[in-house]
Amino acid sequence: MTDVPYSRISELPKYAGQTVRVRGWVTHVRSSGKVAFIVMRDGTGLLQAVLVKTAALARVVGAVRKLTQETSIEGRG
Repeated sequence: MTDVPYSRISELPKYAGQTVRVRGWVTHVRSSGKVAFIVMRDGTGLLQAVLVKTAALARVVGAVRKLTQETSIEGRG
């Protein structure tokens, strides 16, 4: 999926139902039982990503636990 172009957060509504890639900085992370929420920004807006821990690879869940404020990240979904 490396051919999926990057999108700015402010442009995401026009890609509803499609796979996009975003990159930015973590503003905060919350975890509640089986779900983790990652809030990120990119200069054009904010985005909340939802990680269902039981559906993710263990290494991804471990990496999310290590995220701190202003960590730069990239994701697709």
